[in-house]
Amino acid sequence: MNICEPDVQNYFGEKGIKWQYIVKRTAWWGGYWEQMVQITKIALRKILGRPLISFEELQMILAEIEAITNSRPLTYVYNEPNEPFPLSPSNFLTGRRVNALPNWSGKRNIELFYL
Repeated sequence: MNICEPDVQNYFGEKGIKWQYIVKRTAWWGGYWEQMVQITKIALRKILGRPLISFEELQMILAEIEAITNSRPLTYVYNEPNEPFPLSPSNFLTGRRVNALPNWSGKRNIELFYL
C-alpha cells in the first residue's frame, strides 16, 4: 500500500486527514511525535515482517500498538503495591489507568476505540 494511491488519498480525504510536515528530532518542532512514529514503525516491522494483511487486521494491530504505547510509564515505577501507580499517556487521554487492549469485533468500517 502506497500513500499516493488514489484509494488511500480518497480515504484520507473522507476522514479529513491533512499532512503537516515537521522538523525531525527537535523537541520544540515535533521530535516527540517523531519518536512515537518511530516506535510504531519498529513495532509494525517486528509484528508484520513483509506479509500482506487485510485492512481490518492492520486496524487491529495498530490499535494494539497504540494501547501498548499509551500504557508505557512516564514516571517512576514503584515495587511496593501501596505506592501510587505510574503516570502514563493513557492517564492523560482517558483520565484513568488502562490495562486492557480494546475489544476487536472484526467488522468492516468500525470506529476504533482510541486510548
